[in-house]
Amino acid sequence: MRYLPSVSGSLFLALTLGGCSDGGTTTTGASGSTGAGGAGGGSSTSSGDTTSSTGGAASSSGASSSASTGTGGPASDITGTIVDTYINQGSDTAVPNLAGTPIALVPSGNTFTTITGTVAPDGSFKIPNVPAGTVYVGLQSAGSTDTFIVTDQRTLDLGYFYAGRQDVKPITTSPTNLVLNLTGMAPWDDLDTLEIYSQGAAAGGDLLAAAMTVPTAGDTALTALSTDAAALFVPNQIEAAKSDATYFTQLVTLTSGTFSYDSIGKSFQPAAFSLLDGATTPLAGAFTDVTQKTVTLDWKRSLFAGLASAVNPTAAVTTCSVYVFGEPGGATRSTNSYVPTILYGSDAGVDDVSLKLAYGDPFPASWGPEAFIYADFSVPYLVPGTATMKHAHTTIDLSGTVTDVAAGAVKPLISPPSALKVGGKDAFAVNTGVGLTPVLSWSAPTLGTSVLYQVNVRLIDEAVSAGHFAGRFFTQGTSVTLPPGMLASGSSYFVRITAQTAGSVTSPFKPATTGGTATAVSGVFTP
Repeated sequence: MRYLPSVSGSLFLALTLGGCSDGGTTTTGASGSTGAGGAGGGSSTSSGDTTSSTGGAASSSGASSSASTGTGGPASDITGTIVDTYINQGSDTAVPNLAGTPIALVPSGNTFTTITGTVAPDGSFKIPNVPAGTVYVGLQSAGSTDTFIVTDQRTLDLGYFYAGRQDVKPITTSPTNLVLNLTGMAPWDDLDTLEIYSQGAAAGGDLLAAAMTVPTAGDTALTALSTDAAALFVPNQIEAAKSDATYFTQLVTLTSGTFSYDSIGKSFQPAAFSLLDGATTPLAGAFTDVTQKTVTLDWKRSLFAGLASAVNPTAAVTTCSVYVFGEPGGATRSTNSYVPTILYGSDAGVDDVSLKLAYGDPFPASWGPEAFIYADFSVPYLVPGTATMKHAHTTIDLSGTVTDVAAGAVKPLISPPSALKVGGKDAFAVNTGVGLTPVLSWSAPTLGTSVLYQVNVRLIDEAVSAGHFAGRFFTQGTSVTLPPGMLASGSSYFVRITAQTAGSVTSPFKPATTGGTATAVSGVFTP
């Protein structure tokens, strides 16, 4: 999952990358990873709205209208590992995740039967004597399971990749002031951005988001600029004793034709220092020039926009964006963590353009740079029982190394799943009475081949456009049955169903670094 800057650079959106869709979005926090939902101590957002992970409990009974049967052959154990890998400045640390209990829900007729497994201290797990066929595998915590792998496979890797140390500590005291005296900036433009990133601390964000003053046009130095580190997008403590490396970057405003973007022009990497909870930390130094590279993109934005009706019959493109970032996991490992911005540009244009973009990359060569290019789509919906109109957002995107993405025309690799149904009804319509355990079904995309689907169920809240996370599923099939407890009577929901050109159902939380995804958004439905 990637954390993407908005046009202003002060708000970050959690968007799909490599198939890691909303609801499972994670950041590395003080408590490490917990359960199937991701890391503790982090925040989860979707299209600018905060989401929570509050799925219902998966019970061993309840109606299941048309579930795939889990029988049809001899029973066998489901085994695998729940081990998270923390990637920190040239070294990896494997940490067993013992927070959840593995379970398998076995559908049979109109019920689910729960089989409970065990986790060993080394992170290996076993769910014994599971009938052959497709079952729903998840991690149960506090009696609740909200993420399932729907599969007939019997060996699974349920670990995550994270950037940073596994023992990071959050900043919880406000203010925790970082006072900067830095010279050598490029003459300041009001659209420029200042960012901080520390891989070891897995921390970073927009330095001006909570600054007491901001640079003025033409400034070439920061003089006693004080910012509250507690307001960073990921506010973790930076520790000199842990040799945390930290980067300060100035993203300068540039244009290619009429397309405006920010990219790194200057950077400053100080000697190891500490930014501790509640303390005031002064820091002095100088920005230096970052060697500039260029990339040319033949961007077929019209082809992205042309898929709007496949996202939803009422969907409209809001922006088309290009995002280049440093990936500490390198070209083969996509971390579920905040990553530093190298280049970002976005506008509302949907015409085809050829862009020549300049950028600087001060980060280690092993990090990338990686590119994520996407169109954002807005789907309007009326909150049931109110006059409130909200907009769900999703993307059609592609990702890979900058070199690979720029090698040919930048165009969609896959279209959204088609023919969405909920309880046998057209899911793009507003539906009532679908039941508490409806079958969600869809057909394959008309463009490209999907190797994995991700289904995200959103609970509608009048105050939140994105809704709240209710549950998610990974599957290679084209239907899932919602288990008992995921939906509640009297509540309303919508779903996002994402088709992916890359990824694996046997290691779903380690998304591919290259490929494309496309998401369809349903209409509102109530049980």
